[in-house]
Amino acid sequence: VEGWAEAHDDFAAPSPMAWEPMTAGIRASVLVYFLRREMARPDGGIAGRLRTILAAHREYLTDQPRLKSNHAVWHAIGLFELSRVFGDSSIRELALARLLDIATTQVSADGCHKEHAPMYHFVVLEWLDQIVTYLAGTPGFDWPGLETLRQVRERMIASGNFLQDHGGNIIPIGDSVRRPVPSVGLTAIPPARKLLFDREAGYACYKESSSRRSGRQLVLNIQDRARPFPFHFHDDAAALVYCYRGETILGDAGMFAYDDSEQRRHVVSS
Repeated sequence: VEGWAEAHDDFAAPSPMAWEPMTAGIRASVLVYFLRREMARPDGGIAGRLRTILAAHREYLTDQPRLKSNHAVWHAIGLFELSRVFGDSSIRELALARLLDIATTQVSADGCHKEHAPMYHFVVLEWLDQIVTYLAGTPGFDWPGLETLRQVRERMIASGNFLQDHGGNIIPIGDSVRRPVPSVGLTAIPPARKLLFDREAGYACYKESSSRRSGRQLVLNIQDRARPFPFHFHDDAAALVYCYRGETILGDAGMFAYDDSEQRRHVVSS
């Protein structure tokens, strides 16, 4: 902790990600947890030093504008944890307002995350599930927005059925990697619902139940060019993915390395 403080004094950034908002939010959360442990020591440990570091994080995260990506989740949680250290109701209110903003603007009315990649649907869903559990278990916590977060979580679970194959793997579209869906997102296929058309998030999906004679699944990626959450946007409107009982027959031709290569720059351009 002391080594980090010396290297990053006055917001110095020896690494380009040192003061990226999500990085700072995660670090603030970890250091708040560490501070509570230090305060329990008879000599106080390095509690004073941690408070100084956390004050800098409070200043930084409070001044950050609204983030237009899934990183905003950790920005908000970092602020919430800092409010527990400094007893500042304005920070707490800002943190909770930003959590509510994430749930109501980054997730469509039909429950799809709007960052243009199914992997981030499940990343945000898992975080949201953990946050709901955490906030509900916080002593003395009373916030009407918690019910909104619960409702958004349930909508994301329902729509996530169409963004996973029959084997319980995330469908790799855009910046998504084929990997198992987190446990909170695994759903049984509702037999009465085979279609999802989410104009707001930009998906048209068809999914049959899996049996000896059925198991077709189709996803059309038809993104709105307005790009309110642009960081994982691929300029491949009408990209089509077809799977059969978990096996990809037609994959997303725009799914390439998630890096800053020339190939990726070509894929995400017109």
